[in-house]
Amino acid sequence: RSAAAGVLVALGTALAGTLVCWLAYGSHAGWTCFVILAPVGLMTVLVVERFLVVRSRVGGVRRQVAVGGAIVVGQLLLAAGLFVALMTHSAPDALFTAVLALYAGIVGAWSARMITRGVLGDIDELRFGLRAVAAGQRDVRIATGGGDELALVARDIEGLSASLQREENSRATLEGARRELLAAISHDVRTPLTSLRLLSAALSDDIVDGPARKEYVS
Repeated sequence: RSAAAGVLVALGTALAGTLVCWLAYGSHAGWTCFVILAPVGLMTVLVVERFLVVRSRVGGVRRQVAVGGAIVVGQLLLAAGLFVALMTHSAPDALFTAVLALYAGIVGAWSARMITRGVLGDIDELRFGLRAVAAGQRDVRIATGGGDELALVARDIEGLSASLQREENSRATLEGARRELLAAISHDVRTPLTSLRLLSAALSDDIVDGPARKEYVS
């Protein structure tokens, strides 16, 4: 489904560019525009689909973002090069187009890197927070740089940490109450048992005799 959507986007954009060139410079310019844009777009879709298949073997998110940026910049430079070769008839126009494409590619790659750096930094913060919770830390605070979905995940992790803290406190309170109850029961049971043990020893040693002995024995 994603491949079909990509093909539709590539062809639809190519047709839109073709219509603009057709209206501005005639049928030859429009056809040339389509011949350039459609193959480049379809090739980009195929490269992206292949990348999605092998994405797990590429590595971390940073490497995946770098590959994605290279695909974007590469198709831009390829399209610009074809425009220069097929539609530009003067050397100054060709040079200006090439410089513009190169400039847009470099600045675009830098912009994408700076934007993704913040996102990847937030992901690292989430990882550190989860490790802290797993290590037993309960007062976890995760600082994210935006109010996006990653920030919501950070708040969920903080809420999980607080919930675990409350559960541990409740468990400790329950354990303390259990120990106090056992101590009280042991004390209450120990006193009559001690009395019975002493009485039994007294009877065995004939310390208690006479009427008192008959009373206890009965």
